[in-house]
Amino acid sequence: MKISYLTILTALLVSSPAMAEKPQWAGKDKMAAEQQEAKQKADEATEQAERAVKEEKEKAEKKVKEKKEKANREMDKQQNMKTEQERKETGKGSEQGHQ
Repeated sequence: MKISYLTILTALLVSSPAMAEKPQWAGKDKMAAEQQEAKQKADEATEQAERAVKEEKEKAEKKVKEKKEKANREMDKQQNMKTEQERKETGKGSEQGHQ
């Protein structure tokens, strides 16, 4: 009989904390697995969006740079043509003067 009382008493002492309600503050710092997964996906999406924006910015900068270089080449070409035209005109004038 003493053994059965001792067994029952031990069972009650061990089972009571397991059946106790959780305090409100317990587990607030821990995220559920679903929340962690959602946060991880959101972080990945943010990183992917940032990479896409960076790539677009680099492409735009490259395009602007290419346009500037093309404009400079055109300007140089026009300047060379103008200089050549002036040389031809001055050459004609001196040839006419010699005749």
